[in-house]
Amino acid sequence: MNAKVVDVIKETSDVITLRLGLESPIKYEPGQFITIILSVGDEGKKVVARRAYSISSWPESQPTNEITITLNKMPDGKGHVSDYLFGLKKGDSLEMDGPYGLFKLNYSDKPVIFIAAGTGITPIMTMIESLKDSAREMTLIYSIKSRENIVFREKLKAIADSGRLKFVPTLTQETAEGWKTGRVSMELLQENLSHETDSYICGKPDFVKSVTEHLKELGLDEKCIHTERW
Repeated sequence: MNAKVVDVIKETSDVITLRLGLESPIKYEPGQFITIILSVGDEGKKVVARRAYSISSWPESQPTNEITITLNKMPDGKGHVSDYLFGLKKGDSLEMDGPYGLFKLNYSDKPVIFIAAGTGITPIMTMIESLKDSAREMTLIYSIKSRENIVFREKLKAIADSGRLKFVPTLTQETAEGWKTGRVSMELLQENLSHETDSYICGKPDFVKSVTEHLKELGLDEKCIHTERW
């Protein structure tokens, strides 16, 4: 399917959101991803590269002919896909496929705790937005290097300020008054786990593994732990 860049939004110094207009509307669930298909490389050595990117916003209604993907800059990334995507401008076109993915929100009345690191917030943002008008209790523990690295800062602040989200950011490379510091520990999780809870974890493999082990040690049923790794 063809997708056209409608807007390029700078989230942080090294993270952007691409708003894409689609030639045909699609329907997706919170947490799913699409695949970008590119021909990359030097002349005479071009190869087809496929990269998965989580959809990062939730529309008011579906099917929708507009989606967003949010990505961080990886200059040494395989095939230089990151460099190419960061160079896109309004009006540029991409080939995409999807949606795909089993990391999807389980609708229930149980409280839900989201635990993300860096751009692992991307699929979780769609879950939070899809629940912001519901009565379901939501907590987000968000591990970032510094305050400048918060992706979707304004969206998260608005939902937290409305009382619909308990937002718990923790800084791993900065100390700031009134902010939690350090990696996501068992103690931090215990402080924010309530009664029977669904959990959704997204980040790099080591992060996901560590948080999953902590949750199990705290007695959370493995069936209630949902994970996605970058």
